[in-house]
Amino acid sequence: IRARALASLGVAAVAFAAAWVYPALAITPWFAAPPYLDAEQSRALAVETPLTLAAGIEARAGSARAEDGIVHVRLVWGATQPITQSYRIAIRAIDASGVVIAERMAIPHDGRFATTQWTPGRLFVDEYALPLPSGAAPVSARVELLTRDAAEAPRARARLDMPIAQ
Repeated sequence: IRARALASLGVAAVAFAAAWVYPALAITPWFAAPPYLDAEQSRALAVETPLTLAAGIEARAGSARAEDGIVHVRLVWGATQPITQSYRIAIRAIDASGVVIAERMAIPHDGRFATTQWTPGRLFVDEYALPLPSGAAPVSARVELLTRDAAEAPRARARLDMPIAQ
């Protein structure tokens, strides 16, 4: 009986240790950087003409689609040099008459991947959702990018035209 009790205690200790350690190994922390694209994916984007938004920050590709009153924007970002300043990115959907119909400002990767953490020469995918007001016409919208520093002072302005798919 004593050997059985010790064996049960040992199994319980291993199970407890595994339950305590495993989540730390298996769950990606909230603040983790997005995965970088691999070499093959990056080569496929090499033919794209990058849009330089600020010193060292470029957008390689993008797409936008409207679905259920939300414009979903997908961007491929990269750094060409070390970035010493953290920028916020404003993504704007603008209708045909020039009126902003949706806007989202954020640090890339949903606030978790400051530009100062980007590795030069590596690309990653970033996605945003822009809720539209009811009655907005996302068909005639385009997406604008505006980089701003943490103090909200405009640093560079560029527009990446992306047709909004339905």
